[in-house]
Amino acid sequence: MLEAIADPRHKIVTLTISEVGYHLDARTGQLEIASPEIVADLADAVAPTSPLGQLAHGLMLRHTQNGAPITVLSGRG
Repeated sequence: MLEAIADPRHKIVTLTISEVGYHLDARTGQLEIASPEIVADLADAVAPTSPLGQLAHGLMLRHTQNGAPITVLSGRG
C-alpha cells in the first residue's frame, strides 16, 4: 500500500476508518500517542501497521520520491 500511495500515477487515496481507528483521546480530541498501535508506528516508522501510520508514511514517501499532488478522502465509519 505504501508504494501505491507514493506512485504519482495515483491521484486519490480513499479510506474509511472506524472511530477507534483514529486513536483520538476522548478528552482532548488529540492523537492518543500512548495507544499501542501508535507507539508501534512511532517506534518503527518504516513499517507502520495502523491505517494512519501507513497513510502518513506513504505520503512522506510520495513527497520525497516525486512530490506529486494527491487528494486524500477519509470518511468515518
